[in-house]
Amino acid sequence: MIVQEQETILSRFLKVEQQQFPIQDPIDLRVNSFGGTVKLHTVEYPNEGELKGILFVFLGFGAYIDFHGVHLKQFAKAGFRVFGMDRQGFGSSEGNRGDIGPNQVQDQLDFVDAVVQQYSLQDEKKYLFGISLGGLLSTRMIQLRPNYFSGVILCVPWFQNHESVKIQGLKRLLLRVIGNLFWEKEIPTKSRTHEFDEYQEYIRKNDQKIVVNLKYSTVNECMNLQDTVATEIEKLNDTAVFMAVAENDWSVSNEKIDEVFSNNNHSLKKKVLYKDAIHAFMQPIEDYITRQSSIDSKKNIKMVHLYQSESNHDQ
Repeated sequence: MIVQEQETILSRFLKVEQQQFPIQDPIDLRVNSFGGTVKLHTVEYPNEGELKGILFVFLGFGAYIDFHGVHLKQFAKAGFRVFGMDRQGFGSSEGNRGDIGPNQVQDQLDFVDAVVQQYSLQDEKKYLFGISLGGLLSTRMIQLRPNYFSGVILCVPWFQNHESVKIQGLKRLLLRVIGNLFWEKEIPTKSRTHEFDEYQEYIRKNDQKIVVNLKYSTVNECMNLQDTVATEIEKLNDTAVFMAVAENDWSVSNEKIDEVFSNNNHSLKKKVLYKDAIHAFMQPIEDYITRQSSIDSKKNIKMVHLYQSESNHDQ
């Protein structure tokens, strides 16, 4: 009798087919950083067939864009011209390793503006795809530019920490102090499960482009942004949104995601809960859950495109 080995997070990760984007650095993007400017790595996947819109992709903390070429190729096949970037300090971009920079929202807006200007895309529909931290940042971009983006895919958006990771009161004050006084100090890694620890240890040793450890300063800056987004969350209410939620997420608050989704008023909003999924594997990698997430979000963004095209025609 043959006993089949049980699949682990690491074994699933090792099955992922990595493929770079076909166009590397389509724009020369330099943004402000501490003490000067840095060059950001950018990518493009040209659309196949009729252009349905421009999709800007912003990943979660630590990830790099070229890891996800296979996954995001599906949007290009569906007619969307896809652009992505590594934020400063991550992936192939310049900058202090693991440091998100002085203004990560502005970095992403600069990226969008540079792409739109270089390729004269002012009249094309523009969509955002934000994962985890990228979802929080994408939400802030929509708040700052109402009616500019036609829709957004928010995959496990980091609106709020998981309920088991409450940082309030004295803890929040301590975070601010450590983050400001010891900018480079990293938060000690918390053991989750043997299976997840094995996966993270492999990443640390074998893929230097992925940043695993968070800095106190990074968490402080991100929580400040969470507070800002929360005070203006109603500005997302009229935007077409697709939300992907991981059932076993221990990083972000699914309750907060549900609250934000419930307050959204758009007729084409959609939220999908992916059973047994964890936060790390809702990054766009090639397993069943994330393939399905791509298919679901791709269908939803096409619905938004068709709906808006018909509305414009009726007018």
